[in-house]
Amino acid sequence: MDQLETIQAIENYEHKCLREICQKVQQKKGIADLSYYTHLAVDIIHSQLNQALTVSDLAKQVGVNRSSLTHYFKADLNLTPAAYILQEKLKESCRLLIQTNISIQEISELLAFSSQSHFTERFKETYGITPKQYRVRLK
Repeated sequence: MDQLETIQAIENYEHKCLREICQKVQQKKGIADLSYYTHLAVDIIHSQLNQALTVSDLAKQVGVNRSSLTHYFKADLNLTPAAYILQEKLKESCRLLIQTNISIQEISELLAFSSQSHFTERFKETYGITPKQYRVRLK
């Protein structure tokens, strides 16, 4: 029971922090402040998290060249499109690790990482722990 309370406390703290961050970001830069092209690209990214989406493919779908799309993203989000794609895939992987029993291999395939090892490397690089460790700590 103590472990459950600790995990619940961690999750509550994470949610509180995320809400505060989101509120601050919205105050500084609302979704309406995003350029048309960034907004469109973000929508495409979210609808295609399960695909191996490259920045070149994304730029074509948005209707601008790769360089312009990168410029819009950096101006609007202070990230490159590739960094944003990875960030969103990793956020979705966190959700899947906590809320499902899907294997790490299946999650890496579902989110179109080139391999489980590539997924694990990127996850650890970002969060400091492996997907397995993350699941064990937060589930």
